[in-house]
Amino acid sequence: MEKLEKRELVSFDGACPYKCKHCYTFGLNEENKNLSIDDIVESLKEKEFDVIYVSHNKENFINPKEGINLCRKLFETYNKDILAITRNVFNDDELNDFSKLNEEMKSKGKLLCLAVSIPALDSIEITEGIGIIPSPEERINFLKRAKEKDIKTILVIRPLYPNKIIPIKEPLKIIEKCSGFIDCVLSSGLAVNDFILKQLGLTWDDFNYLDGDNSKFLLGAIDNMKYIDVQEELKQLKDKCKDLNISIFNHSMEALQFFSHSMDALNYLKEIDIDYMKEDFSFE
Repeated sequence: MEKLEKRELVSFDGACPYKCKHCYTFGLNEENKNLSIDDIVESLKEKEFDVIYVSHNKENFINPKEGINLCRKLFETYNKDILAITRNVFNDDELNDFSKLNEEMKSKGKLLCLAVSIPALDSIEITEGIGIIPSPEERINFLKRAKEKDIKTILVIRPLYPNKIIPIKEPLKIIEKCSGFIDCVLSSGLAVNDFILKQLGLTWDDFNYLDGDNSKFLLGAIDNMKYIDVQEELKQLKDKCKDLNISIFNHSMEALQFFSHSMDALNYLKEIDIDYMKEDFSFE
């Protein structure tokens, strides 16, 4: 498998009804052009990329059937790896459709990864709208159901908040709950501007910030954003993942590269006729 270096993000248009308080796109007043699936697919026609993210301006799986159809059409057109990121859950029929696409992509040596964002448990209302988005427990169960379908699953703890805002024990507990059915954890800190701070009911003085340019974590983000320092919290997540033998990454491309290397190794073992399904085999 070729090295993954370039990504393109695609999204349905219009305002996202989830209205997460931490989301920078919530303040963009996105114009609703009623883009069709074909319009979105066509938008990548002249671009070069290795992987497509079905994620950007809004939640693309509010209607899971539409989001899955978008993934399918993107794959049929470009034959590229796909990362689907969501805060929603699929019913059984929808998950079966996603699983079928996963099998089709794997048969052609391509990755389909499902990343589900769960940034908190009891404190979820700090960052999300209660009653609008499936509960953290529903999303945890969704990851479990997806893994049972042999889909690559990523637990996204993003944004990661400082302990004084969302207690670190909550994301640590999420990792514990998901430990038996995720392939890796993805986490990075919150990025804020005046609009996001107002949504959260916080001020610039409530946080410490990272130095330098960290814009790689939010491709296409608006200007004048600062990234909150959660290095101590990230260390605790990494320690937890190490204890549970789970890989953890700060950037999604790192996770996808890890998966692609694993697939290369499995394909090689198949070629030389080694039992690659042994339970004691790992890619550490």
